[in-house]
Amino acid sequence: MVYFGDETNAVYKEIYLAFAEKYANGDDKDKIEMVHCVDPECAKTNAVKSPGFIFQRQFKGLERESIIYKDELVLEALYLWVRQMQVQSVSEFTSKVTQHVVMTNQAAIVLLRSATNTT
Repeated sequence: MVYFGDETNAVYKEIYLAFAEKYANGDDKDKIEMVHCVDPECAKTNAVKSPGFIFQRQFKGLERESIIYKDELVLEALYLWVRQMQVQSVSEFTSKVTQHVVMTNQAAIVLLRSATNTT
């Protein structure tokens, strides 16, 4: 996650730092590397209005993808947006997992198989 903007901005103080506290120090499954860029030219190069955010992700064998956050600069909205960008890996589909996917509005692919099929 890249934040573009200076440290005196309210977005830095109220959103970026709170977001970093939750995700940069989270457990491995939710850990997100946080980067802060104060250079306005770098923001322009990345087509981001400062202050602003980009979420970067890269799947094995594919190029890095940069997704610009375009919604309102509100902490809860940013949390929801990032959760939608993350890909969860689940080995067993339980009611707890179902509730988490529904409550966080995440996309999911479900593979159903018979209880007797163990392959």
